[in-house]
Amino acid sequence: MRDSRTLIFRLMPDSLRGRIRLFSLLLIALPVLTSALLFGVFLKGRAEEQERFHLDVLLEQYAAEADDWLSRCMADVTFLAESEEARGLDMERLRVLLTGFSRTHQGFIALSYVDARGFTVLDPSGVPTGMDLSDRSYFLAARQGDATITDVITSRATGLPALVFAAPVRGPERDFRGLILGASSPAALDKMARLAATSEGRIIRILDRKGERVTGRSGPLAGVVGPPLESPLRELVFRNAPLPPMYADHAGRIVVGRSRILKDGQWVAVAETPLRVVHAGVWSFLTVAVLAALAVIILLTPALLRLTRSVEAPLEKMARMARAMEEDRPDMDCAPGAFREAPDEIRTLYDAFVHMTGKLRDTISQLAVCAITDPLTALANRRSLMDEGRRLAGVCRRSGVPFSVLMIDLDGFKQINDTLGHQAGDEVLRHVADQLRASARSTDFVARYGGEEFVVLAPGADAPQALSLAERLRAAVESEACPLDIQSVLCTVSIGTSTLDGAGTPEEALEAALGRADQALYQAKNAGRNRVRAFDPASPGS
Repeated sequence: MRDSRTLIFRLMPDSLRGRIRLFSLLLIALPVLTSALLFGVFLKGRAEEQERFHLDVLLEQYAAEADDWLSRCMADVTFLAESEEARGLDMERLRVLLTGFSRTHQGFIALSYVDARGFTVLDPSGVPTGMDLSDRSYFLAARQGDATITDVITSRATGLPALVFAAPVRGPERDFRGLILGASSPAALDKMARLAATSEGRIIRILDRKGERVTGRSGPLAGVVGPPLESPLRELVFRNAPLPPMYADHAGRIVVGRSRILKDGQWVAVAETPLRVVHAGVWSFLTVAVLAALAVIILLTPALLRLTRSVEAPLEKMARMARAMEEDRPDMDCAPGAFREAPDEIRTLYDAFVHMTGKLRDTISQLAVCAITDPLTALANRRSLMDEGRRLAGVCRRSGVPFSVLMIDLDGFKQINDTLGHQAGDEVLRHVADQLRASARSTDFVARYGGEEFVVLAPGADAPQALSLAERLRAAVESEACPLDIQSVLCTVSIGTSTLDGAGTPEEALEAALGRADQALYQAKNAGRNRVRAFDPASPGS
């Protein structure tokens, strides 16, 4: 023992300066190395936690995409089942409708009409008709009036896995007249899963309650991956309980996994990442970090370290604030004067950044509202009208749905302004806007076009329906006077209607329809005001 102590003292420098340096190095290096080991353990746990967070985000995005895809497919089939062609059993027109729908909607591998007996009658995809589907669950559900999205079943026509969307066809007397059937390949869900699982080794799959895979039953994943969950874990997630932090998959690998319920609890989406992938790079990063930290600690003085901390903390806080603004999170704490020990320049920069962040967030919020809203009436403004009109025109044209435009002008508005003042005129405009908003259909889009003119976009309304809607709006405005401080003013409006034609782009068609509706409005004005006119090219002024 004495010899070992003698050896230690011999290895020590003779000078006090050398000994202080040696002990300082030991006092710094030993805590750093100890911290590095603890940090390694922390990093592993942090990496697993981050991966679970990423899997939750990916599953949320994937579930939203999958649910949206299922909803859109079901909505398309329901639209076909509720069409006049299907309800009236006009087979020739229904064949044309299904054929056109198949060309414009790529999500279906087959679209069929099945009659009330359960036999396929129409199928534009070329699948032979006359197939008996009366024993299928979706046919039985349709007879009860229910629309259905099935689990993955084997198609009798092709022998391939398919998702079936079925909606009942009802006659005018609500009698059952068959169903519209749309078949889609589960490969669409596979594609979404492969696009969502961006990390190496990460897999996203969907499992039904029977334990069968909805995704991965055909294509590149077929025969490569086994069931994504063992039976006890499957029972766990279908009870809406979380998966264990780590578990062994079908191949015996330890994985980090998360799950999410889909399709009203009938499916579960499972995302898994092997633990070796999660931990990849942790130790190499830790080694580099430790070496860099040791170099900085040895080369720099404690004062510099303190200065670094005083500069780093405000900058880190500003970075978090910038990320919060980018992600539109308003809950970030942005209190000025939080770093009193920082240098003056850094403290000034931080306080200015906090002030600028608050002003910028308020400005962005105000600009977002002002960009699409008329400040006087709180209706959509002209810019928002044109953007939404182009979108609705394109959707209605692709779907073969009529689309009408109503141009509305407040009668005698100049006289109201001249006799009662502009403040009363503003109150009248707000009153008329409220009446139009309250009387329009839920699917209509009401906007202020400019001055005393308003526009209503009516998707799904043909020319007679547009006239009926216009008359309802006109009557609603006339029925209730606008209360002012000194008197009440009875307002009337003149309305011109026009229906979208098939010429040009959606934007050009919308502009043309607005022009025709404007001409019809002038026809209504010339006919005595407080009336409705549909566009008539033969009328004077057209």
